[in-house]
Amino acid sequence: ETREGLCLYLLARRCAQLGNVAEIGSWKGRSTWFLARGLEDTASPFRVIAIDPHLEGTRAEFEANVERHGVATRVEARMALSHEVAGSFSDPVGLLWIDGDHSYAGVRRDFEDWFPKLEVGGYVAFHDTVNQWYGPTRHVRELLVSRNDLDSIGVVGTVTYARKTRPSPANRVRGLCARAGFEAVAGLRGWRMGRGPLNAAPGE
Repeated sequence: ETREGLCLYLLARRCAQLGNVAEIGSWKGRSTWFLARGLEDTASPFRVIAIDPHLEGTRAEFEANVERHGVATRVEARMALSHEVAGSFSDPVGLLWIDGDHSYAGVRRDFEDWFPKLEVGGYVAFHDTVNQWYGPTRHVRELLVSRNDLDSIGVVGTVTYARKTRPSPANRVRGLCARAGFEAVAGLRGWRMGRGPLNAAPGE
């Protein structure tokens, strides 16, 4: 939805001088455009690294949309699995956007592969949280109570984002407070709209 796209645009602007945007899951390029526009509007020296294997045959439409919106020079497409790209990626990352494999194992692997590459002061954002999908929701729940290197935590639509910072006890408290807010948003969404697909994994 539009407000989620605007959230990505603003996050990209905030991180525009820190490093590239690592976009895990591009599909047809809608989020890619918001991210690339944020870099373009701040004259960033970096690009969106758009990682997607396009297993559903969406690459041609992705490329056409990026070209049509005039951001092709801001986008470097990698037609591969994110785990394959992570092993050799060494350029700075200012914003990490996780919107690929929505299974719990997939989201967790993307975070573990890419979060160490994120610059301090940069942001990580997850799509389809707050009971939209089980995998991203569960992983964000765990991060908010287990990490002490996240602050500036927020939720816009089904996007949850946080800034990577130096570890501190205060961040642990912030995470716990953010978890309470996250559960309030998730509960409200479940009450108003129902819970999304894969809300509960088999056997869990």
